[in-house]
Amino acid sequence: MRNFKYIIFYIMGGAIIIAGAVMLVVSIISMVTQIDKDSTRFVVPGEEKINIAEPGKYMIYYEHQSTIDGKIYSTGNADVSGLGVLVIDAKTEEKIDIGSTLMSSTYTMNGRSGTSMFEFDITEPTEILVIAEYVENEGPDVVLNVSSDITGAIFKEMGAMFGYFFGGLFGGLIVIVVTIIMHLRARKRYRLK
Repeated sequence: MRNFKYIIFYIMGGAIIIAGAVMLVVSIISMVTQIDKDSTRFVVPGEEKINIAEPGKYMIYYEHQSTIDGKIYSTGNADVSGLGVLVIDAKTEEKIDIGSTLMSSTYTMNGRSGTSMFEFDITEPTEILVIAEYVENEGPDVVLNVSSDITGAIFKEMGAMFGYFFGGLFGGLIVIVVTIIMHLRARKRYRLK
């Protein structure tokens, strides 16, 4: 019966480690779901109106592996060099400056793969119109994805994820190690009696 309190602490330590690992997995699933939910995919040549709820940096990705309306797009080797993209504030009808991404980012998730092409900044919530057409020649139908900076979002979430995992791991290990020390001391005292 006297060992029962130590068993409780061992279980608590293990539970803390497991909770940290569970929080890590939940965070990863939540992040991927949120990134996917905040993305707007559409086939170009064409145009798409997009509601932008949060100010910040937005990216236009070329999705060379994607699915839209049950149709698979696998255009990894497609020549999109003549594709021109224009972003307009739908409320003010003013052109929004876009530029090439400073650093190329790629992603693969949920059966989709993309590479960053352009970026632009939004200073307040608005609705935008993205128009993408081949300027000089005709090209294949491809998928564009407009979303907040996916790579940036991943890096922001990584801190919390590592915190959950390592916090749970070290917290649980501390409880277990302290319990082992207390248990050994108690055994030693019991033997000396």
